[in-house]
Amino acid sequence: MSAEANTSWEGSEGQEGAKTQKGGGGGKGTVDGGPASGPPTVTMPGFDVQSDGRSVVTVQVRGPVTVTEQKAEGRLVYLLGGVTVPEKVNRLPLLTQHFPTQVTAVTVEQAAGGAQLVIDLREPSKATHKVSSLEGGGSMVTVTLPRSEKYGKTALGTDDPSSFERPEGEGDGEENAEIDESGTDVPENADAETERRRRKSKRQPKPYVMRSITQPRATLAPDVGLSFAGRGKGTPLTYLTSGIRIGIIDEFEVEATPHSFRLSPRGSYVLPSLGITAGYTGHVFEIAGRARYFIGVDTYPDDVGAGGLVLGVPMAIHLSKWGRIDTGGFVTMDFDGMLANARVERGPAVSSDFKVGLYELQPSPFYTDNGIPLKFIFNPTEDFWIGIHHGIAIYDFDAAGDTFAIPLGGEIGITTSDDYNPVADLGFRVDWPEFIYPGDSNDALHEDTYEVGIWFRWYHHL
Repeated sequence: MSAEANTSWEGSEGQEGAKTQKGGGGGKGTVDGGPASGPPTVTMPGFDVQSDGRSVVTVQVRGPVTVTEQKAEGRLVYLLGGVTVPEKVNRLPLLTQHFPTQVTAVTVEQAAGGAQLVIDLREPSKATHKVSSLEGGGSMVTVTLPRSEKYGKTALGTDDPSSFERPEGEGDGEENAEIDESGTDVPENADAETERRRRKSKRQPKPYVMRSITQPRATLAPDVGLSFAGRGKGTPLTYLTSGIRIGIIDEFEVEATPHSFRLSPRGSYVLPSLGITAGYTGHVFEIAGRARYFIGVDTYPDDVGAGGLVLGVPMAIHLSKWGRIDTGGFVTMDFDGMLANARVERGPAVSSDFKVGLYELQPSPFYTDNGIPLKFIFNPTEDFWIGIHHGIAIYDFDAAGDTFAIPLGGEIGITTSDDYNPVADLGFRVDWPEFIYPGDSNDALHEDTYEVGIWFRWYHHL
């Protein structure tokens, strides 16, 4: 008895429709199209229950592959290193809960570092995996699970693993089934179950360092941020902000920070922002483009200006599941001085002209980041991360020699997760944006200029 994720999509863009086709065998697979070329790609998964009750999950990879098993509660997760999941490959779960097996679903997902083969379980189970070479340079990844003592038997008590009967006590009550055009039993609640599992499918890794530059598809990430910036014992600039990041698809997100308030000095509503980020994300190396516009509003002293524009190229290098290097390049264009005045208190008005600088203004928390950042972030545990910030910044190209800086800082954070995805992050960072300031001939070390940020971000998967 076997099932295979042969699912075709129907309908216009943005609509989901699935047509169930009859299950294929779990036998040998071949890679069509001649020798593999380009980056390795993965096909849809296959599932098979052997005559002796063992469960076998297979996926074909067009090209070589390295498989790494990852620990996860209630599931088996295998990272197929460097492998891409093409857009045409169905990423919805292959449901297997009606088979006499401990496996309830099999999913192929794109993740940082490659593709993930996720096998959901209804009881703990061991498994073995192997990689076999196929003709044409492809590979077959096979995961074998032993027969389940509980689910390998039918409700009638027989040892026939080909029976579709579910064990006693399983399910939410009586289910009616219909026969589709291929002769396959389709439970009446199959669509609802598919939708439930789609919502709970793994959208992004739990460890902070494994996540992509962009939010995954159909994901909302609201946040609240609090930041302080100042020099010495003077009254710091204090900002309270809240916004949201929305993953449209895995490689494209939009952001909005409609709530941006300066609490002190001179409390006001100031510089809300909108932005987009898109690019080559979800891989070991990521690169994207970013544009963010700060609307020139400051209700004290009731000022309206042209605002500012941030353009950048964020990049990330993932070091397996324990580390990440964040870098890139960012330029901020301050059209009329509002960003400079909001960024750091240097007196009544530090600027009123158009300025361009090598730095990135973050919206929530409201924060000045390096123009060419070099951040090393580590996950000692799945739910805790720590990072070191370095890089360079030039706050005004017209006075590059006087405003060149080598900042220094760090961050720590914790993550809470459910069985599938991260639920929320709480982070804290502190930076010295002018730590080394060569342009100051009197004191090139500005350790009294500081920024502190706290943020809370949570995730909702549609």
